Amino acid sequence: MFCKASLIFALCAVVSASSKDFVARRHGHIRRVHNVTRTLQSRSNCPGMSPLVQGCPVGFGAGVTGGGTANPVYPKSNQELVKYLADPNPQVVVLTRTFDFRGTEGPAFMDGCAPWTTAPGCQVAINAQGTRWCDTEQPKAPKLKNIKVDAAGLNPLQVSSRKTILGQGNDGVIRGKGLHLQSVDNIIIQNILITEVNPQAVWGGDGIDLSGASHIWIDHVTISQMGRQLFVAHKGKNTNVTISNVHFDGKTPYSSFCNGQHYWGAKFEGDDDTITFMENHFSNFLGRAPQVGGENSKILMHLVNNVWEGNSKFAHAVEVLQGGVVLAEGNFFADTPQVVDPTNGLYSLYTADTESKAEACHTVLGRTCSLNLLKDSSKFDYATGSVLADQAWRSLNIVPQAAMAAKIRGEVISNAGVGGSSAKPVPAYNASGSGSVAASSPDPDHATAPPQTSSSSSSSKGPKKGKGHHKKSKKQSKSIKQA
Repeated sequence: MFCKASLIFALCAVVSASSKDFVARRHGHIRRVHNVTRTLQSRSNCPGMSPLVQGCPVGFGAGVTGGGTANPVYPKSNQELVKYLADPNPQVVVLTRTFDFRGTEGPAFMDGCAPWTTAPGCQVAINAQGTRWCDTEQPKAPKLKNIKVDAAGLNPLQVSSRKTILGQGNDGVIRGKGLHLQSVDNIIIQNILITEVNPQAVWGGDGIDLSGASHIWIDHVTISQMGRQLFVAHKGKNTNVTISNVHFDGKTPYSSFCNGQHYWGAKFEGDDDTITFMENHFSNFLGRAPQVGGENSKILMHLVNNVWEGNSKFAHAVEVLQGGVVLAEGNFFADTPQVVDPTNGLYSLYTADTESKAEACHTVLGRTCSLNLLKDSSKFDYATGSVLADQAWRSLNIVPQAAMAAKIRGEVISNAGVGGSSAKPVPAYNASGSGSVAASSPDPDHATAPPQTSSSSSSSKGPKKGKGHHKKSKKQSKSIKQA
Protein backbone atom coordinates (compact mmCIF):
# COMPACT_ATOMS: atom_id res chain seq x y z
CA MET A 1 0.00 0.00 0.00
CA PHE A 2 2.79 2.37 0.92
CA CYS A 3 4.66 1.56 -2.34
CA LYS A 4 1.52 2.20 -4.39
CA ALA A 5 0.96 5.55 -2.70
CA SER A 6 4.60 6.48 -3.18
CA LEU A 7 4.41 5.63 -6.88
CA ILE A 8 1.31 7.78 -7.33
CA PHE A 9 2.99 10.63 -5.46
CA ALA A 10 6.10 10.34 -7.64
CA LEU A 11 4.07 10.34 -10.85
CA CYS A 12 2.14 13.41 -9.68
CA ALA A 13 5.39 15.15 -8.88
CA VAL A 14 6.73 14.43 -12.37
CA VAL A 15 3.55 15.75 -14.00
CA SER A 16 3.60 18.82 -11.78
CA ALA A 17 7.25 19.51 -12.52
CA SER A 18 6.73 19.14 -16.25
CA SER A 19 3.99 21.77 -16.20
CA LYS A 20 6.06 24.34 -14.35
CA ASP A 21 9.11 26.36 -15.26
CA PHE A 22 11.80 24.52 -17.14
CA VAL A 23 15.38 24.30 -16.01
CA ALA A 24 18.35 25.29 -18.15
CA ARG A 25 22.00 24.64 -17.44
CA ARG A 26 24.71 27.23 -18.11
CA HIS A 27 28.33 27.01 -17.01
CA GLY A 28 27.35 24.34 -14.51
CA HIS A 29 24.64 26.48 -12.91
CA ILE A 30 20.97 25.55 -12.61
CA ARG A 31 18.84 28.34 -14.10
CA ARG A 32 15.09 28.37 -13.45
CA VAL A 33 13.25 30.05 -16.30
CA HIS A 34 9.89 31.67 -15.55
CA ASN A 35 7.25 32.63 -18.06
CA VAL A 36 7.21 36.42 -18.21
CA THR A 37 3.76 36.49 -19.79
CA ARG A 38 2.41 35.36 -16.44
CA THR A 39 4.51 37.47 -14.12
CA LEU A 40 1.91 37.11 -11.36
CA GLN A 41 2.41 33.52 -10.25
CA SER A 42 0.90 31.28 -7.60
CA ARG A 43 1.34 32.12 -3.93
CA SER A 44 3.17 28.85 -3.30
CA ASN A 45 6.14 30.19 -5.27
CA CYS A 46 6.72 33.10 -2.87
CA PRO A 47 7.80 31.90 0.57
CA GLY A 48 8.20 34.60 3.20
CA MET A 49 5.97 37.12 1.43
CA SER A 50 2.70 38.63 2.64
CA PRO A 51 -0.37 36.82 1.24
CA LEU A 52 -1.69 40.25 0.25
CA VAL A 53 1.01 40.60 -2.41
CA GLN A 54 -0.06 39.45 -5.86
CA GLY A 55 2.40 37.25 -7.71
CA CYS A 56 6.15 36.83 -7.47
CA PRO A 57 9.11 38.73 -8.86
CA VAL A 58 11.34 37.08 -11.44
CA GLY A 59 14.64 38.17 -12.87
CA PHE A 60 17.21 39.93 -10.72
CA GLY A 61 14.60 40.80 -8.07
CA ALA A 62 13.54 37.20 -7.50
CA GLY A 63 13.35 36.33 -3.82
CA VAL A 64 12.37 39.80 -2.60
CA THR A 65 9.96 39.52 0.35
CA GLY A 66 9.60 43.15 1.47
CA GLY A 67 7.93 43.37 4.86
CA GLY A 68 7.49 39.62 4.91
CA THR A 69 4.47 38.27 6.73
CA ALA A 70 4.13 41.18 9.16
CA ASN A 71 0.56 42.07 10.11
CA PRO A 72 -0.72 44.66 7.61
CA VAL A 73 -1.20 48.26 8.70
CA TYR A 74 -3.66 50.70 7.12
CA PRO A 75 -2.54 54.33 7.47
CA LYS A 76 -5.42 56.79 7.78
CA SER A 77 -3.43 60.03 7.50
CA ASN A 78 -0.34 61.45 5.87
CA GLN A 79 1.40 61.38 9.23
CA GLU A 80 0.70 57.68 9.71
CA LEU A 81 1.96 56.87 6.22
CA VAL A 82 5.21 58.74 6.88
CA LYS A 83 5.61 56.88 10.17
CA TYR A 84 4.99 53.40 8.77
CA LEU A 85 7.30 53.86 5.79
CA ALA A 86 10.16 55.09 7.98
CA ASP A 87 9.68 52.44 10.68
CA PRO A 88 12.87 50.37 11.11
CA ASN A 89 10.77 47.24 11.65
CA PRO A 90 9.21 45.14 8.85
CA GLN A 91 5.88 46.55 7.71
CA VAL A 92 3.18 45.65 5.20
CA VAL A 93 1.59 49.03 4.48
CA VAL A 94 -1.76 48.93 2.66
CA LEU A 95 -2.96 52.17 1.03
CA THR A 96 -6.75 52.41 0.92
CA ARG A 97 -7.08 56.09 0.06
CA THR A 98 -5.37 59.10 -1.50
CA PHE A 99 -2.53 60.62 0.50
CA ASP A 100 -2.29 64.17 -0.80
CA PHE A 101 0.80 66.03 0.39
CA ARG A 102 0.37 69.06 -1.85
CA GLY A 103 0.35 72.24 0.20
CA THR A 104 1.12 70.45 3.47
CA GLU A 105 4.57 72.03 3.76
CA GLY A 106 3.71 75.34 2.19
CA PRO A 107 5.18 76.91 -0.94
CA ALA A 108 8.85 77.31 -1.76
CA PHE A 109 10.22 80.15 -3.87
CA MET A 110 13.35 79.37 -5.82
CA ASP A 111 15.59 80.89 -8.44
CA GLY A 112 15.79 79.19 -11.79
CA CYS A 113 15.62 79.64 -15.53
CA ALA A 114 13.56 79.02 -18.66
CA PRO A 115 15.71 76.88 -21.00
CA TRP A 116 12.69 75.91 -23.11
CA THR A 117 10.96 79.32 -23.37
CA THR A 118 8.13 80.61 -21.19
CA ALA A 119 5.35 79.62 -23.58
CA PRO A 120 2.25 77.96 -22.08
CA GLY A 121 2.87 74.32 -21.24
CA CYS A 122 6.66 74.67 -21.02
CA GLN A 123 8.58 73.49 -17.98
CA VAL A 124 10.93 75.81 -16.14
CA ALA A 125 14.00 74.68 -14.20
CA ILE A 126 14.79 75.43 -10.57
CA ASN A 127 18.07 75.46 -8.67
CA ALA A 128 16.95 72.81 -6.22
CA GLN A 129 18.88 70.79 -3.65
CA GLY A 130 21.64 73.36 -3.30
CA THR A 131 22.56 73.19 -6.98
CA ARG A 132 23.14 76.06 -9.38
CA TRP A 133 22.14 74.07 -12.43
CA CYS A 134 20.82 77.07 -14.31
CA ASP A 135 24.08 78.94 -13.76
CA THR A 136 26.44 76.08 -14.60
CA GLU A 137 24.52 74.24 -17.33
CA GLN A 138 22.25 76.94 -18.76
CA PRO A 139 24.12 80.26 -18.37
CA LYS A 140 22.42 81.75 -21.45
CA ALA A 141 18.87 80.72 -20.54
CA PRO A 142 16.56 83.51 -19.31
CA LYS A 143 16.88 83.70 -15.53
CA LEU A 144 13.79 83.59 -13.32
CA LYS A 145 13.31 84.70 -9.71
CA ASN A 146 10.91 83.39 -7.07
CA ILE A 147 9.57 80.41 -8.98
CA LYS A 148 6.78 79.02 -6.84
CA VAL A 149 6.84 75.27 -6.22
CA ASP A 150 5.27 73.00 -3.65
CA ALA A 151 7.75 72.38 -0.83
CA ALA A 152 6.39 68.89 -0.14
CA GLY A 153 7.55 67.71 -3.54
CA LEU A 154 11.14 68.62 -2.73
CA ASN A 155 11.09 66.29 0.30
CA PRO A 156 10.20 62.74 -0.78
CA LEU A 157 8.87 60.04 1.51
CA GLN A 158 11.70 58.03 3.06
CA VAL A 159 11.23 54.26 2.83
CA SER A 160 13.14 52.04 5.26
CA SER A 161 14.23 48.45 4.68
CA ARG A 162 11.84 45.49 4.79
CA LYS A 163 8.73 47.24 3.58
CA THR A 164 5.82 46.12 1.44
CA ILE A 165 3.71 49.00 0.09
CA LEU A 166 0.42 47.90 -1.48
CA GLY A 167 -2.56 49.70 -2.93
CA GLN A 168 -6.10 48.46 -2.51
CA GLY A 169 -7.89 48.31 -5.85
CA ASN A 170 -7.38 51.69 -7.53
CA ASP A 171 -7.35 53.53 -4.20
CA GLY A 172 -3.65 53.57 -3.31
CA VAL A 173 -2.57 57.04 -4.42
CA ILE A 174 0.29 59.29 -3.32
CA ARG A 175 0.05 62.87 -4.58
CA GLY A 176 2.67 65.55 -4.20
CA LYS A 177 5.57 63.39 -2.99
CA GLY A 178 7.72 60.65 -4.44
CA LEU A 179 9.36 57.68 -2.71
CA HIS A 180 13.06 57.70 -1.79
CA LEU A 181 14.82 54.38 -1.22
CA GLN A 182 18.34 55.17 0.02
CA SER A 183 20.73 52.56 1.43
CA VAL A 184 17.88 50.11 2.00
CA ASP A 185 17.20 46.44 1.33
CA ASN A 186 14.17 44.26 0.60
CA ILE A 187 11.25 46.42 -0.55
CA ILE A 188 8.09 45.70 -2.55
CA ILE A 189 6.00 48.50 -4.07
CA GLN A 190 2.86 47.25 -5.79
CA ASN A 191 -0.38 48.61 -7.24
CA ILE A 192 -0.13 52.32 -6.40
CA LEU A 193 -0.26 55.63 -8.27
CA ILE A 194 2.41 58.28 -7.65
CA THR A 195 1.59 61.60 -9.27
CA GLU A 196 1.65 65.42 -9.34
CA VAL A 197 5.04 66.31 -7.89
CA ASN A 198 5.73 69.84 -9.18
CA PRO A 199 5.23 68.87 -12.83
CA GLN A 200 5.91 72.45 -13.93
CA ALA A 201 9.50 72.51 -12.63
CA VAL A 202 12.48 70.39 -13.61
CA TRP A 203 14.26 69.37 -10.39
CA GLY A 204 10.90 69.66 -8.63
CA GLY A 205 10.81 66.00 -7.64
CA ASP A 206 11.09 62.38 -8.81
CA GLY A 207 8.53 59.58 -8.64
CA ILE A 208 10.65 56.72 -7.28
CA ASP A 209 14.31 57.32 -6.44
CA LEU A 210 16.74 54.48 -5.67
CA SER A 211 20.16 55.20 -4.24
CA GLY A 212 22.11 52.21 -2.99
CA ALA A 213 19.00 50.01 -2.78
CA SER A 214 19.07 46.22 -3.08
CA HIS A 215 16.46 43.49 -3.46
CA ILE A 216 13.69 45.70 -4.82
CA TRP A 217 10.49 44.75 -6.65
CA ILE A 218 8.37 47.54 -8.16
CA ASP A 219 5.24 46.16 -9.79
CA HIS A 220 1.93 47.43 -11.20
CA VAL A 221 2.73 51.05 -10.38
CA THR A 222 1.66 54.11 -12.38
CA ILE A 223 3.93 57.17 -12.26
CA SER A 224 2.89 60.45 -13.85
CA GLN A 225 3.27 64.25 -13.76
CA MET A 226 6.69 64.58 -12.20
CA GLY A 227 8.97 67.60 -12.27
CA ARG A 228 11.85 65.45 -13.35
CA GLN A 229 12.32 61.67 -13.49
CA LEU A 230 9.36 59.33 -13.27
CA PHE A 231 11.93 56.82 -12.01
CA VAL A 232 15.62 57.18 -11.21
CA ALA A 233 18.34 54.91 -9.82
CA HIS A 234 21.09 57.19 -8.57
CA LYS A 235 24.66 56.51 -7.47
CA GLY A 236 25.37 53.57 -5.22
CA LYS A 237 24.81 49.88 -5.91
CA ASN A 238 21.22 49.17 -6.89
CA THR A 239 21.37 45.40 -7.12
CA ASN A 240 18.79 42.66 -7.61
CA VAL A 241 16.03 44.96 -8.82
CA THR A 242 12.97 43.97 -10.84
CA ILE A 243 10.69 46.63 -12.34
CA SER A 244 7.61 45.04 -13.87
CA ASN A 245 4.17 46.04 -15.12
CA VAL A 246 4.84 49.74 -14.50
CA HIS A 247 3.04 52.40 -16.53
CA PHE A 248 5.36 55.31 -17.21
CA ASP A 249 2.62 57.78 -18.11
CA GLY A 250 4.11 60.74 -19.96
CA LYS A 251 0.92 62.76 -20.37
CA THR A 252 1.56 66.03 -18.52
CA PRO A 253 0.42 69.67 -18.44
CA TYR A 254 4.06 70.83 -18.60
CA SER A 255 6.90 69.58 -20.76
CA SER A 256 10.42 70.51 -21.78
CA PHE A 257 9.13 70.22 -25.35
CA CYS A 258 6.01 72.26 -24.48
CA ASN A 259 3.80 69.61 -26.09
CA GLY A 260 2.14 67.82 -23.17
CA GLN A 261 4.55 64.87 -23.23
CA HIS A 262 7.19 64.07 -20.63
CA TYR A 263 10.89 63.80 -21.47
CA TRP A 264 12.33 62.58 -18.15
CA GLY A 265 11.28 58.91 -18.14
CA ALA A 266 13.54 56.42 -16.34
CA LYS A 267 17.22 57.02 -15.60
CA PHE A 268 19.72 54.44 -14.29
CA GLU A 269 23.18 55.65 -13.26
CA GLY A 270 24.20 53.45 -10.34
CA ASP A 271 27.60 52.03 -9.53
CA ASP A 272 26.96 48.31 -10.01
CA ASP A 273 23.28 47.86 -10.81
CA THR A 274 21.52 44.66 -11.89
CA ILE A 275 18.06 45.41 -13.28
CA THR A 276 15.28 43.33 -14.80
CA PHE A 277 12.96 45.70 -16.67
CA MET A 278 9.99 43.83 -18.06
CA GLU A 279 6.39 44.19 -19.19
CA ASN A 280 6.43 47.95 -18.64
CA HIS A 281 4.51 50.48 -20.73
CA PHE A 282 5.86 53.86 -21.83
CA SER A 283 3.17 56.16 -23.23
CA ASN A 284 3.40 59.77 -24.42
CA PHE A 285 7.13 59.82 -23.73
CA LEU A 286 9.87 61.87 -25.35
CA GLY A 287 13.10 60.41 -23.99
CA ARG A 288 15.02 58.51 -21.33
CA ALA A 289 12.82 55.49 -21.78
CA PRO A 290 15.08 54.33 -20.28
CA GLN A 291 18.48 56.01 -20.07
CA VAL A 292 21.06 53.48 -18.86
CA GLY A 293 24.57 54.49 -17.79
CA GLY A 294 26.54 57.62 -17.07
CA GLU A 295 29.93 58.75 -15.86
CA ASN A 296 31.51 56.12 -13.57
CA SER A 297 28.37 53.97 -13.82
CA LYS A 298 27.99 50.22 -14.31
CA ILE A 299 24.49 48.94 -15.03
CA LEU A 300 23.44 45.55 -16.38
CA MET A 301 19.84 45.60 -17.63
CA HIS A 302 17.64 42.89 -19.10
CA LEU A 303 15.03 44.76 -21.16
CA VAL A 304 12.27 42.28 -21.95
CA ASN A 305 8.68 42.41 -23.24
CA ASN A 306 8.14 46.15 -22.79
CA VAL A 307 5.89 48.35 -24.94
CA TRP A 308 6.66 51.89 -26.13
CA GLU A 309 4.09 54.26 -27.65
CA GLY A 310 5.83 57.54 -28.45
CA ASN A 311 3.05 59.30 -30.37
CA SER A 312 5.38 62.18 -31.21
CA LYS A 313 7.86 63.08 -33.92
CA PHE A 314 10.25 64.11 -31.13
CA ALA A 315 10.22 60.79 -29.26
CA HIS A 316 13.25 58.64 -28.65
CA ALA A 317 13.34 55.66 -26.30
CA VAL A 318 16.56 53.93 -25.28
CA GLU A 319 19.84 55.60 -24.34
CA VAL A 320 22.84 53.46 -23.41
CA LEU A 321 25.62 55.67 -22.08
CA GLN A 322 29.04 54.86 -20.66
CA GLY A 323 28.78 51.91 -18.29
CA GLY A 324 25.40 50.78 -19.56
CA VAL A 325 25.06 47.13 -20.62
CA VAL A 326 21.65 46.25 -22.06
CA LEU A 327 20.20 43.05 -23.50
CA ALA A 328 16.90 43.84 -25.24
CA GLU A 329 14.49 41.13 -26.38
CA GLY A 330 10.81 40.65 -27.10
CA ASN A 331 10.05 44.38 -26.98
CA PHE A 332 7.44 46.26 -29.03
CA PHE A 333 8.05 49.82 -30.26
CA ALA A 334 5.24 51.85 -31.82
CA ASP A 335 5.35 55.41 -33.19
CA THR A 336 8.90 55.97 -31.95
CA PRO A 337 10.90 57.89 -34.58
CA GLN A 338 14.22 57.30 -32.83
CA VAL A 339 14.28 54.04 -30.88
CA VAL A 340 17.91 54.56 -29.81
CA ASP A 341 19.45 57.97 -29.19
CA PRO A 342 23.25 57.77 -29.57
CA THR A 343 23.80 61.50 -29.01
CA ASN A 344 25.63 60.98 -25.72
CA GLY A 345 27.41 57.87 -26.95
CA LEU A 346 26.34 54.26 -27.35
CA TYR A 347 28.00 51.83 -24.96
CA SER A 348 26.93 48.16 -24.80
CA LEU A 349 23.59 47.27 -26.40
CA TYR A 350 22.59 43.86 -27.75
CA THR A 351 19.27 43.57 -29.56
CA ALA A 352 17.56 40.40 -30.70
CA ASP A 353 16.78 41.38 -34.28
CA THR A 354 17.91 38.27 -36.18
CA GLU A 355 17.56 34.55 -35.57
CA SER A 356 21.30 34.12 -35.18
CA LYS A 357 21.57 36.91 -32.61
CA ALA A 358 18.56 35.50 -30.76
CA GLU A 359 20.19 32.07 -30.66
CA ALA A 360 23.36 33.56 -29.14
CA CYS A 361 21.37 34.47 -26.01
CA HIS A 362 21.77 30.86 -24.88
CA THR A 363 25.16 31.79 -23.46
CA VAL A 364 23.59 33.97 -20.75
CA LEU A 365 19.90 33.03 -20.54
CA GLY A 366 19.97 29.32 -21.28
CA ARG A 367 17.38 29.91 -24.03
CA THR A 368 16.87 31.73 -27.31
CA CYS A 369 15.96 35.41 -27.13
CA SER A 370 12.62 36.64 -28.41
CA LEU A 371 12.86 39.00 -31.39
CA ASN A 372 11.99 42.67 -30.95
CA LEU A 373 9.23 44.18 -33.10
CA LEU A 374 8.90 47.73 -34.43
CA LYS A 375 5.88 49.54 -35.90
CA ASP A 376 6.34 52.99 -37.42
CA SER A 377 9.65 53.22 -35.57
CA SER A 378 13.33 53.43 -36.49
CA LYS A 379 15.80 50.56 -36.44
CA PHE A 380 16.75 48.59 -33.33
CA ASP A 381 19.61 46.41 -34.51
CA TYR A 382 22.71 46.70 -32.35
CA ALA A 383 25.48 44.46 -31.10
CA THR A 384 27.83 46.90 -29.42
CA GLY A 385 30.16 46.06 -26.57
CA SER A 386 30.43 42.68 -24.87
CA VAL A 387 26.91 42.36 -23.50
CA LEU A 388 26.73 38.58 -23.59
CA ALA A 389 30.17 38.22 -21.98
CA ASP A 390 29.36 40.32 -18.91
CA GLN A 391 30.03 38.28 -15.77
CA ALA A 392 27.16 39.91 -13.88
CA TRP A 393 24.72 37.65 -15.75
CA ARG A 394 25.84 34.86 -13.42
CA SER A 395 23.77 36.42 -10.63
CA LEU A 396 20.57 36.04 -12.68
CA ASN A 397 19.15 32.86 -11.15
CA ILE A 398 15.49 33.24 -12.16
CA VAL A 399 15.42 33.88 -15.90
CA PRO A 400 12.09 35.16 -17.28
CA GLN A 401 10.82 33.50 -20.43
CA ALA A 402 10.10 36.18 -23.01
CA ALA A 403 6.89 36.11 -25.03
CA MET A 404 6.74 36.88 -28.74
CA ALA A 405 6.73 40.64 -29.25
CA ALA A 406 3.86 40.39 -31.74
CA LYS A 407 1.57 39.11 -28.98
CA ILE A 408 2.37 41.40 -26.08
CA ARG A 409 1.09 44.88 -26.92
CA GLY A 410 -2.49 44.58 -25.71
CA GLU A 411 -1.63 42.42 -22.72
CA VAL A 412 1.19 44.62 -21.45
CA ILE A 413 -0.87 47.80 -21.84
CA SER A 414 -3.88 46.36 -20.02
CA ASN A 415 -1.76 44.87 -17.23
CA ALA A 416 0.63 47.75 -16.61
CA GLY A 417 0.05 50.28 -13.86
CA VAL A 418 -2.18 50.56 -10.83
CA GLY A 419 -5.29 48.40 -11.10
CA GLY A 420 -3.88 46.53 -14.11
CA SER A 421 -6.00 43.59 -15.23
CA SER A 422 -3.66 41.02 -13.68
CA ALA A 423 -3.18 42.99 -10.44
CA LYS A 424 -5.92 41.65 -8.21
CA PRO A 425 -7.20 44.11 -5.60
CA VAL A 426 -5.81 43.86 -2.10
CA PRO A 427 -8.63 42.74 0.22
CA ALA A 428 -10.28 45.61 2.06
CA TYR A 429 -9.60 46.43 5.68
CA ASN A 430 -12.14 45.01 8.12
CA ALA A 431 -13.92 48.00 9.68
CA SER A 432 -13.86 46.32 13.07
CA GLY A 433 -10.17 47.19 13.27
CA SER A 434 -9.20 43.62 14.03
CA GLY A 435 -6.60 43.60 11.31
CA SER A 436 -8.37 40.81 9.42
CA VAL A 437 -9.29 41.23 5.80
CA ALA A 438 -12.46 40.83 3.78
CA ALA A 439 -12.97 40.41 0.05
CA SER A 440 -13.35 43.56 -1.99
CA SER A 441 -13.52 44.64 -5.62
CA PRO A 442 -12.05 47.79 -7.11
CA ASP A 443 -14.45 50.63 -7.85
CA PRO A 444 -14.24 51.30 -11.60
CA ASP A 445 -15.76 54.75 -11.14
CA HIS A 446 -13.31 55.87 -8.47
CA ALA A 447 -11.78 59.28 -9.07
CA THR A 448 -8.25 57.87 -8.85
CA ALA A 449 -8.66 55.23 -11.53
CA PRO A 450 -5.53 54.72 -13.62
CA PRO A 451 -5.08 56.81 -16.75
CA GLN A 452 -6.50 55.38 -19.97
CA THR A 453 -4.09 53.58 -22.22
CA SER A 454 -3.91 52.09 -25.69
CA SER A 455 -6.01 53.96 -28.23
CA SER A 456 -7.14 56.63 -25.77
CA SER A 457 -3.60 57.60 -24.85
CA SER A 458 -2.56 57.80 -28.46
CA SER A 459 -4.85 60.75 -28.96
CA SER A 460 -3.18 62.74 -26.21
CA LYS A 461 -0.60 64.63 -28.19
CA GLY A 462 -0.51 67.74 -26.05
CA PRO A 463 -1.88 71.21 -26.65
CA LYS A 464 -2.26 72.66 -30.09
CA LYS A 465 0.96 74.28 -31.13
CA GLY A 466 1.08 78.05 -31.13
CA LYS A 467 3.70 80.60 -30.32
CA GLY A 468 6.62 78.94 -28.63
CA HIS A 469 5.45 75.46 -29.66
CA HIS A 470 7.92 74.66 -32.38
CA LYS A 471 10.49 72.11 -33.30
CA LYS A 472 13.41 72.26 -30.91
CA SER A 473 16.65 73.74 -32.11
CA LYS A 474 19.94 71.95 -31.52
CA LYS A 475 20.63 74.41 -28.73
CA GLN A 476 17.35 73.63 -26.98
CA SER A 477 17.84 69.89 -27.41
CA LYS A 478 21.27 70.23 -25.79
CA SER A 479 19.71 71.89 -22.76
CA ILE A 480 17.46 68.88 -22.32
CA LYS A 481 20.35 66.43 -22.51
CA GLN A 482 22.23 68.26 -19.76
CA ALA A 483 19.43 67.99 -17.20
